[in-house]
Amino acid sequence: MEELKPWLGWLTILEILDPVAPRARFRLWGSHLAELTRLEMTGKTMQERFGEGSDATHYNAADLEFIREIVTRPCIGLAAGPVDWDIPDYALMSTVRLPISFRGDGIADGIISQVTVS
Repeated sequence: MEELKPWLGWLTILEILDPVAPRARFRLWGSHLAELTRLEMTGKTMQERFGEGSDATHYNAADLEFIREIVTRPCIGLAAGPVDWDIPDYALMSTVRLPISFRGDGIADGIISQVTVS
């Protein structure tokens, strides 16, 4: 467990509320991410934080399709590049996203992500 400690602040856990929309609640928004983004998203949806408009979520169409893919079929997601958010403290963000299921039926209930920045 000790070797996991440096990673914990960079993790997010999303609970999928609607896989089609997609709409999800952050059950965990790591402390390093909160510091970097100046946001505390634990317990919130992107819509609760930014509004209901699709552009308000800061996810573009490709991001939303990427999330839909992860929750509707077995896959691992990898995203890398600049982010549209107004965060001047980094140049690039990379994210590995893995589906998680509590039901055991192969349908994702959530996504766990690990983020790195440079």
